[in-house]
Amino acid sequence: MIDLEDHKAHRYKLSFGVITVSSTRTPDNDETGKLIRDIITREGFTVTYYTIVKDNISQIRYAFFTGIKNADVLIFNGGTGISLYDLTPEALVPYLKIIVGFGEAFRNLSYADVGSSAMLSRAFAGVYGKNIIFALPGSPKACELALRKLIIPEVHHIYYEITKERSNQI
Repeated sequence: MIDLEDHKAHRYKLSFGVITVSSTRTPDNDETGKLIRDIITREGFTVTYYTIVKDNISQIRYAFFTGIKNADVLIFNGGTGISLYDLTPEALVPYLKIIVGFGEAFRNLSYADVGSSAMLSRAFAGVYGKNIIFALPGSPKACELALRKLIIPEVHHIYYEITKERSNQI
């Protein structure tokens, strides 16, 4: 039996893409996108793709398909709430193998900060081929929480799991 800590010992040189989903953000006022890029860089990763797209399913999907060609891990921020304009899950979920525990863990951690409002978040994570996708709220505080408590601690392990060879496949 393999120890979970052995799996977590793997390290990869992963590249990240950051996609801000907003109809109001620009490169000059994208506080959350900048925060995400700063944290990723401080943790020793590289950001190889960054863009801002409108709250529009076609634009979100275009950023997704462009991003997976340019980065191993994509972090979307914005569009995960319940308003009429929050469309990130609708745009991306059909393409992903969902990591259900991510959304559950994120909302659980968020509850300590925002109380019952945490249940309004539709944050999620998933896998597309050998790419890892995270979709987070547009709030800087929420993104910092997700990065520090969930994404950074597990991203190498997730990548290991989705890229390891399976010699025992049927």
